[in-house]
Amino acid sequence: MLKWSLKTGADAPHRSKATTLPPLRASDPFWAIAALVAIALLFGGGGVRYGLANLIVQISAFVTLAAYRDTFFNFWKNAPLSLRLLVGASLLLPLAYSIPLPESIWTALPGRELAIEARTAVDAMGWAPASLDSARTLVALSGLIAPLTVLAVGWSIAKERLFLIAWLMAGFGVLNLLIALIIPLALYVL
Repeated sequence: MLKWSLKTGADAPHRSKATTLPPLRASDPFWAIAALVAIALLFGGGGVRYGLANLIVQISAFVTLAAYRDTFFNFWKNAPLSLRLLVGASLLLPLAYSIPLPESIWTALPGRELAIEARTAVDAMGWAPASLDSARTLVALSGLIAPLTVLAVGWSIAKERLFLIAWLMAGFGVLNLLIALIIPLALYVL
């Protein structure tokens, strides 16, 4: 015969005992990551046409990474190997596409017919990177700075505090939804 009971409250097996977190100090990485996430949600995500807005996010990420460089190095030492490999591969991919390759290699890559025609027309054949647009590849690499900073510095933040940052992101999402609903309504009324 199966025997079971419904436990609620503190007796429930999925609940852990309440942990008291130390009070937040002004130098706590929580504030830096919360600010970076808020800046990214306010200014980022515009794509290539919004370079200055993305620059604000990237500079904020660089400042945060520089301020918490010890935290970054602790992340790099203590994070699981699989996560470090994923981060390394994500950073190396755009870099690898920027490396100049001999003509025989880059012309053999798929989708290079138009690039070969254009380079032949201006007599510019020779070594070239695998990327057809090196500037956009650099933009892709620089776009990884903010996620890397959030991952590396956020690694040191208590899980309960990370939930606060998740609520911050959800709040910005709701605010964005409300703005998206209000603007068409306002235009319709006017």
